[in-house]
Amino acid sequence: MQRNVSPSLALGLSILLGSIGCASTGEKQLRQRLDVVQDSLLVQEPGAGPPEPQTASQLPLDASLGALRLHAVRHNDAVAAAFESWRAAVEHIPQVRALADPQLHYGYYIRAVETRVGPQRHRFSLSQIFPWFGKLGAQGDAALEAAGAAEQDFRRARLRLFYELDRAYAELYYTTRAQAVTQANLDLLLSWEEVARARFRAGRGTHADVIKAQVEIGVLSDRIRNLEDQRGVRLADVNVLLDRAPDAPLAVPDTLRDEAIDQPDDELIAMLDQASPELLALDHTVASRQHEVRRASKSGLPDLRLGADYIVTGEAIAPDVPDTGQDAVIATFSINLPLWRGKYAAEEREAQARLRAARYTRSDVGKRLVADVKRVAFEARDAGRRTRLYRDTLIPKGEQSLRAASTAFEAGRLEFLNVVEAQRVLLEFQLAYERALSDQLARTAELEMRLGRELERSNAERAAPAGADQKEPK
Repeated sequence: MQRNVSPSLALGLSILLGSIGCASTGEKQLRQRLDVVQDSLLVQEPGAGPPEPQTASQLPLDASLGALRLHAVRHNDAVAAAFESWRAAVEHIPQVRALADPQLHYGYYIRAVETRVGPQRHRFSLSQIFPWFGKLGAQGDAALEAAGAAEQDFRRARLRLFYELDRAYAELYYTTRAQAVTQANLDLLLSWEEVARARFRAGRGTHADVIKAQVEIGVLSDRIRNLEDQRGVRLADVNVLLDRAPDAPLAVPDTLRDEAIDQPDDELIAMLDQASPELLALDHTVASRQHEVRRASKSGLPDLRLGADYIVTGEAIAPDVPDTGQDAVIATFSINLPLWRGKYAAEEREAQARLRAARYTRSDVGKRLVADVKRVAFEARDAGRRTRLYRDTLIPKGEQSLRAASTAFEAGRLEFLNVVEAQRVLLEFQLAYERALSDQLARTAELEMRLGRELERSNAERAAPAGADQKEPK
């Protein structure tokens, strides 16, 4: 006998199986941003194999700092891990929004139950649990905010990588330039040492002048060897962030841009709430905890279970029985009984405590970041001030002092020790200038990491000193 499923049962099944959560607008926007980042960073699709190892030849020797940043963010494991954590958080949203799987039961009557219309042979039961109104929504909203926090954690990892790369690059720049400046001074001092020996042989100088020049040569030679060793370390620091071999070659420019930070502290602090990934992540965490409190407040409300039973009935033994063999359809409804009120009250208190902890953390980090921004902004401005002081005032004065000392020495009006001392002072000015430039780059990168955005800077650079304008000895 052909059996037709009751229209009411079919309708009930369609309702049960069709009750699934739909993606919210916030979730769709999150996925769109995730796809944009994946495309821009060339992140592999889920399930893809490990990426091919990168070689140093893929990065030009004279690559700019911007090119290094792009290369680093595409090949850094910490950034990739943060991106995958963000992706995992986004994929968690539909899981908590969805209903639990429906339950299908089958029963076979070992002894058939004889009814008027026939013996009952099989029983099929289908049921679906529906959480109380608002539970799934609160869970989904909490997961959505948690995914937002994961997105900000990804931004924070990327900005931290930029800061670490800029800082390592600044140190590599300083050691490279310090080595070049010191070598130029050593070459000049070697010339002065030849002059001192010639004057001593001619009876116009003293042996002390020769010894003093040789001592200074030894000091500078040792400093150059130390800087060469340091450069290898600094180069390895940069290359590890670029996922390259520690000794992969990399050129640095002759100078860095002197870009002053013009924004006052009040304006910088106002940027924190707008763009700081650390604070935005904590804001999402607080919002997520609020939704968890809302979910916990409903934990003591019963969940509903709707279902239907379908009983297969055989033909009746007695002939001419009306409705013989007609299958039975039973609608079912049940609820759980949340009797253990202490458990649900503790769950709500736990959620509220987590919310308070998140708020306290947000407040503490906000205060700390304000202090950090003021400190780093001061250090960046101070580095800029020192850059301009040495470039515009002290180095030109040091060059003038060395020229005057050289002229006076050649005229016999000044001792050779004064010339060596003037050259030593100029060298320290030149090294201090390069240190101030590198400090300015590192501190500005740290400030941008704290604020979560690039800063507008004014170009305060004039003609940078290409080296000591030192007079060659005759």
